[in-house]
Amino acid sequence: MYNGARELLENGKQYGNGTTIQAPFLEATLAFDQAMEYIETGKLNETIRFTPNPIARGDSWDGMVVDFLGKAYAADSLCTWNQYHERINGLMDTFDTQNACDWVDCLFIPEGLFIAGYVMVGINYLLILVGSILLFIHRKKKIILLAQPFFLALILLGSAVDTTSIIFMSRDSRNYTRRELDNGCAAFVWLLTLGQMLTTATLVAKIYRVKRVTSQMRPGATNIAKKTKVTTKDVAGFIVGGLLIDIVILAVWFGTAPFKWTTQVTSQDFNGIILQAVGQCSSEGSNAWVYPMVIVILHLLLLVYANVLAYQTRAFHIISDSKMAAVCVFNSIQLLIIATIIVAMSGDNVSIAYIIKACYAFLNNFGVIALMILPKLYQCYYNKGDDVHSRLATTVVQPSHQAGYISGLGNVSHIDRATLCNNRASVSDSEANASPPPSRRPTESDIPEESEVE
Repeated sequence: MYNGARELLENGKQYGNGTTIQAPFLEATLAFDQAMEYIETGKLNETIRFTPNPIARGDSWDGMVVDFLGKAYAADSLCTWNQYHERINGLMDTFDTQNACDWVDCLFIPEGLFIAGYVMVGINYLLILVGSILLFIHRKKKIILLAQPFFLALILLGSAVDTTSIIFMSRDSRNYTRRELDNGCAAFVWLLTLGQMLTTATLVAKIYRVKRVTSQMRPGATNIAKKTKVTTKDVAGFIVGGLLIDIVILAVWFGTAPFKWTTQVTSQDFNGIILQAVGQCSSEGSNAWVYPMVIVILHLLLLVYANVLAYQTRAFHIISDSKMAAVCVFNSIQLLIIATIIVAMSGDNVSIAYIIKACYAFLNNFGVIALMILPKLYQCYYNKGDDVHSRLATTVVQPSHQAGYISGLGNVSHIDRATLCNNRASVSDSEANASPPPSRRPTESDIPEESEVE
């Protein structure tokens, strides 16, 4: 490698009218070859030294050839004026190579954080597996029937889908190809979005169904409400509609600004040479942020509506699980808001962004499972799954037919509304001071036309 000053060939003072050839490129090649040979065999078969270096003069330069390890190199081809780009040894654009991190310093997420993410996945998977098995075993228990096992199964399914997104966000260019990273970015967004929608919409449908059934039941009411039949199909619109809206938004997003793996420059020198870069999933385009923001707002509104429903059915919390549902929804609202803000502020710090996204997916689903499903399975495990009547009424009347029937409870026509609603304060003073009426079988006027939850 010549020193870049061609005039030294004619005006050089060393060795008369000329200068010496110095070939660090060839010497480096030899150094690497010998290092690998020594590492692999433990010895060196050949040693070559480059001192003193050959002398070059202007009259002989054009035809001068340097022999090295059996190959001949034209001296002029090794000079810096022919190898300027290689001499500066840097990239000016990440698109110049398939993986810029092979050439420049890249910010990677520590492997330990990926391991922590996989541990979170394992914990939720274990809960979902155990919950699914116990839910099937105890599916005939009254407490499970009352909680509507179909909806509980959908909650477990949504949690599994949501949790799986952590696996696909735990990738970078160290172990995966560009195509695998692009597919992982897409899978992460779809699984996280649809999994959360399935879980949240199921909670909404579950509580709304109970609201419809109990819509005419008021604390302190003296007459039994008219029958209101609400089947799973009647509330399936929340689940199907929510999923379809998310799918449309995601399809438009990926059709106009695909969410894929990109390498972004974080530091450059004064010559524009890339010094540091970071790889992460992102979308190109100035308006790409609109799509995830619409999804966040949609999910947030659904969570708020679920909280409103839980409040409206709080008097019937034994049937609707409104207390636990309210805690779950409030937890999800907090996590969604906090995670969105921190990820938006994390910038190029991929480690912080990864921790927040993984913890959000883990904690959101862990909370739903732990609050909505595990307590019921715990009671079934200790043979308390059928102890439901004692919590609902003090007077027990065997059902004579299907009127006024709630799956898992039997006939509820006899239930004192003040007892069911946990709201004795609504009973008038005269009724409170009067002697309690004797137990009786309900008459025809007491029996609602339909109050069945199937």
